[in-house]
Amino acid sequence: MAAWVANRPLYSVSALLEVPKVTLEEWRQAQSFLWDKRWVDHAFGDNQQAADPKRLQLRNRAFNPEYWVQTVRYRSSLNRDDARDIPVAQIQSSTGLGLEFALRVPDEEQASLTINTLARQVREAFLANSLIDLVRTSQAALDHRPQLKLDVLKAEFDIEQSRQRIADMRQLLESYPDLRHLETSTLFSVSDGGGKYLSPLAQIVALESTVSELQAKARAAQRELDKLDWTERLLAGMDETIRNATSGQVILDKLKSNREILLANAAQLNASAQEAAEDIALKLTQAESRQQAIGIKTRSAISTAPVPLRNPLIMGAAAFVLVFVALSIMLALYVALHKERDVLLWLPRAIRSRLIVEPRA
Repeated sequence: MAAWVANRPLYSVSALLEVPKVTLEEWRQAQSFLWDKRWVDHAFGDNQQAADPKRLQLRNRAFNPEYWVQTVRYRSSLNRDDARDIPVAQIQSSTGLGLEFALRVPDEEQASLTINTLARQVREAFLANSLIDLVRTSQAALDHRPQLKLDVLKAEFDIEQSRQRIADMRQLLESYPDLRHLETSTLFSVSDGGGKYLSPLAQIVALESTVSELQAKARAAQRELDKLDWTERLLAGMDETIRNATSGQVILDKLKSNREILLANAAQLNASAQEAAEDIALKLTQAESRQQAIGIKTRSAISTAPVPLRNPLIMGAAAFVLVFVALSIMLALYVALHKERDVLLWLPRAIRSRLIVEPRA
């Protein structure tokens, strides 16, 4: 065993992958992409493409979720002692320093290959997670369209009602011209206990102001409706793309393609379409910038001594002790079961007496 271990040493190496404003929740959401078969085949190559034994071995390990859990860990910006001084809400919203790689590799070449490949896979996972969150948030906003349509209809009805009241007040002024010259803007009702109400001229001014406000609200709701309609076009086919994606870049390319198609087909976009297109472009740019910022920040040198499980001296001693204990137990059992027989007669008497304690006559 020591000879086998000596020919296959493993050395430890660590690295810190910088991920801007990463949270533990985001890391847990992105983790599932790392060992997805389609993602691993795309990042590490399939059986035909991964001809290099080292790359093939790394690919096979990447299918195992436990490998990622043990190799890549979230590095919090808070220490254990901080939990006593910082509120729980602040701890939950705190961001991390990045992700820490803890690897066991046979040589420097394998260390570089593993770190670069894992970093690329993690980078794509974070990109996909942020873009999927963008798509789902935008799709959730589309559910507000029925309420916006209802708001527009209500505003239109209120505008019509206000205009009808304005017409009634103007007709009243035509019937009673003296009302235009009242020194007070408040009149008393002959019913309802003599309640107060505005004079016709004052009511016209107030209703005109109300109509203007309602029209502004209706225009804002209609503009938001138009923007959501254009947003729906920008999200065309995204559900299928997300389900079949093999990397974050695939999702990004689809969103960019939808935007380019929208801009190409529309000869002259209105303000709502331009706002929707620029809004998605801004968010895609932010996602790309963050992806590009994800990279190896620090990396340790490969250890000079093998890890304990691949140290020839340690493993040789462990193997010797294990074999010695096993043989001792077997010998003790044999002697106990065959007390009438003498065993190991071929050994010198001095050595035999140390191994087997003979009963005294």
